[in-house]
Amino acid sequence: MLTLIRWRVPESRDAGAAAAALDWPGCAVLAAAAGGLAVALLEGHRLGGPASAVLLGGVVLATLAFVAIERRSRAPAIDLTLLRRPCFVAMCVAPLASSVGYWSLLVYVPQLARGPLQMTPLAAGGLLTALTLPMLLVPWLGAVLARRWPPRLFFPLGLAIMGLADLAAAIAVGSGAGAVAAALLASGAGAALIQAQVTAAAIGAAPPGRAAMAAAICVTLRQLGFSVGVAGLGALVAVGGEAGFMLAFFVAGVLSLAAAGTCRLLLGRAVG
Repeated sequence: MLTLIRWRVPESRDAGAAAAALDWPGCAVLAAAAGGLAVALLEGHRLGGPASAVLLGGVVLATLAFVAIERRSRAPAIDLTLLRRPCFVAMCVAPLASSVGYWSLLVYVPQLARGPLQMTPLAAGGLLTALTLPMLLVPWLGAVLARRWPPRLFFPLGLAIMGLADLAAAIAVGSGAGAVAAALLASGAGAALIQAQVTAAAIGAAPPGRAAMAAAICVTLRQLGFSVGVAGLGALVAVGGEAGFMLAFFVAGVLSLAAAGTCRLLLGRAVG
């Protein structure tokens, strides 16, 4: 495999950045901002208003410090000039949305099954399979459609399917396991449609010397979206009972649909 990669994949190294030191300060403040936000979402109700406000203030300060550090770094962890490219920004929105609207749900579907739906462990595994099975079966279709459809239609379509399915899951929570399974299957299909294509599109939207950074940013945003999504949806699930899960699915769906609209506008603007 490594031999094939060296033979077929062109080098995209940024010679100027290779000689510079790793951006440790930027990585540190980014980790602090992401971690602080996750803690605020997960523990805010327990910490209370003043402590949560201080924590969120720290997140804002860490974010501002990150921007300042990256603008001055010779080899920034994230080249902020990439954010001037609408296509690249759209490919940043997509992995964030799929992490919140799909991957984060993997944590809470078993709790939904064993809690409000009162399913056996075996049946709960089947419900989780409904969410994950499309990741095995649908990516090939995404590869076909990505070659035939323009990005301004393809990526918003996947996010919209995922968002509408999450909204359907919110409604289905009170209707039984079968309805929830159907909604989760559709949500997984929407996420799987674009999952494998996002990184390639992000690399294509970046300059050749920034290809590796573009791929790394996509991976980072997936992980950031997952951690913040798990924390945020967890805070909603903590409301308790069916209402908590309905609220979590609803918010995931709304955010996914907002991301679909944002991607459509950004990619349409890039074409224009």
